[in-house]
Amino acid sequence: MHEPATRPEDRPQPTLRSGELALTSTRLDDGATTAEVARRQPDGTWRWVLDQPRFAVPPTS
Repeated sequence: MHEPATRPEDRPQPTLRSGELALTSTRLDDGATTAEVARRQPDGTWRWVLDQPRFAVPPTS
């Protein structure tokens, strides 16, 4: 499973796998996070099935 391309200041989080599914995420330098889900294909390659390119975490007070 290849991690998504990131910029040097981004922080990829560990990939979580369960069977034929994998969840990847990255914390961006501005505090937002990405999340992606991939499914292993019969030929062994991975295909993205969900791609949330960016969501922000509400600031804490």
